[in-house]
Amino acid sequence: MAECDLLAANIGSCSDTTSKGFATIGYVGNHSEATPTLNLSSGLVTNLTSTGIIYEVYQKGNNPFSDLTFSATERKTGMVFGKEIKVFVKGITPASALSVKALAGASVFMILKQLGEHGNAKYPILGIESPMRCTGVAWSAEEGAFEVTLAENNADMPALFLWKTNESTTDALIAGLL
Repeated sequence: MAECDLLAANIGSCSDTTSKGFATIGYVGNHSEATPTLNLSSGLVTNLTSTGIIYEVYQKGNNPFSDLTFSATERKTGMVFGKEIKVFVKGITPASALSVKALAGASVFMILKQLGEHGNAKYPILGIESPMRCTGVAWSAEEGAFEVTLAENNADMPALFLWKTNESTTDALIAGLL
């Protein structure tokens, strides 16, 4: 019996070693400095420019960015959607505390890369319709970091995705923002 036989029911193919789930790196930028080309009917952001600095944020572990949650609220004008995610600011130091303070007062957007089979990645973009704001900060001694909760409220779409032609072109668009 091959080792893969024990897992085949859960992974679909033993020869496909493609990583799946969120990449360990995300990107955060100032909402007011971003100019998206947004198409709500397709749920896509087809282009994005920013006059400000875009920061890379990291999540370690087997399931990075796993605390991403979505919510919906009925209003008189229709449904509005919210998203919430936790990110970590490494180190519990005076410098990281200053970074948390700056993040706590900012209005940001965040790009994630969700890996798929055979290069079929998706790029959820949070906070582009309605900026994400800090809703909580915790001290995570286990992670050796500050845990910052960012939330977007009152968005018209449950999810938006950054996509420009194909995966490599979208990766190049993100690299151009850095």
